Amino acid sequence: MSAPEELPPHGRAPDRSGRRWPKLVLLQLVVWPLAIVLGELGLRGVRAVFGDGYSADAVRTALGDLQARNREFTPKTGGDLPWNPAESERAERVAHPYVGYEALGGLEVLEDQRADFRTTSTHREFRLAIFGGSVAEIFAQSGEATLRRVLGADPRFRGVDVRILGFGRGGYRQPQHQAFLAYLFALGLEPDAVLCLDGFNEVALGRQNARFGTHASFPSIPHWSQLVARGAEQPEAIAIAARIRGTQAELEEFTTWALDRELARSAWLGEWAVRRAAALRRETLEASDAYTQVLRANESRLALGGPMIRGDLELPVQTSVAIWKEASRNMRAMCTARHVPYLHVLQPTLHDDGAKPIHPEEVEKGAIDTDWLEGVRTGYPLLRAAGAELEQEGERFVDASRIFANVAEPLYLDSCHFGQRGNELLAEEIAARLLEVLP
Repeated sequence: MSAPEELPPHGRAPDRSGRRWPKLVLLQLVVWPLAIVLGELGLRGVRAVFGDGYSADAVRTALGDLQARNREFTPKTGGDLPWNPAESERAERVAHPYVGYEALGGLEVLEDQRADFRTTSTHREFRLAIFGGSVAEIFAQSGEATLRRVLGADPRFRGVDVRILGFGRGGYRQPQHQAFLAYLFALGLEPDAVLCLDGFNEVALGRQNARFGTHASFPSIPHWSQLVARGAEQPEAIAIAARIRGTQAELEEFTTWALDRELARSAWLGEWAVRRAAALRRETLEASDAYTQVLRANESRLALGGPMIRGDLELPVQTSVAIWKEASRNMRAMCTARHVPYLHVLQPTLHDDGAKPIHPEEVEKGAIDTDWLEGVRTGYPLLRAAGAELEQEGERFVDASRIFANVAEPLYLDSCHFGQRGNELLAEEIAARLLEVLP
């Protein structure tokens, strides 16, 4: 029988924990990085097997798009528009007596264009004015290179400088385009051709106006009433406005931080960053909707909303389409009187049945307000029918609502705006149709 182990003083066993903790730390230093690497590879493998694989560039683009939409309602990066409200007062939206509202920066650009039109040029120019909502605003920038290339290849444009003048504005809808064109003619701005690219805002925002108790012919009430409605000084409205600005600031700070630190290099961190930014964006939109509701509750409905159209909820969409048709006739008449060629194009949109095979990436990005969805599904068949009637009357109308019908790749940034590739495809079609209109 062996001798009993000698105990230390006071009869306690020796404490060996001090010898184990360096091993535990070393084990942690090995296990955790290995787990992170295996997790990263595993996620990338799952994405490769069940999808198109993880793309760091796609994550950077998604974060950039969310950052741009947070700065304004028009989701584009680069260019001079939109301006960041946190950095420049040019982004501030102001009430306008003829078109409802305009950004201060837009008014500045308009004054520059007036001066340019008064200047006698020493070289030949072709000025194409583009009207519409935010899709037209984006198209004027993203589609410019393609328009210039296709038009420039035609012998009629040899030695001619093609200039694109963008008069599309986020939320604009007929009869705002009509009023804007008349206003520009009154200011002395007469382009060589006019393109109106619209359709979505007419039916989607017309339906939304009805929900807020506003006539379908009025400007988009979330854009307009926040400028002119009474009640903005109420405590509830101030609290919601502070919440909107706070969330916008948080999203701006987060996306900048995520992009600067290249979180997109990691599949786990990249996807987490996009989900976090998207959640902040949703919170901002929900608060904006609540803000409009509060303002509408404190204003005289008839003073700003006009007489409510009676009947079921489809009637505002039908009214919007009728206004769209008549306003286009007016634009054509104004252009004809000045011998300016006019082309009217119905824009494509994601949730118009048959418009495009919806890519998995577009499912989440393309989440749409119920009013907008019903407006699109009810209104787009009516828009196509009304456009065909305009064409029979002699208007140069192009139904581009199916231009992406055979494009499987993701194009849309959200429910109605498409990225660079989509704008290039649309520009090729529009440029070809424009050549048919020009003398």
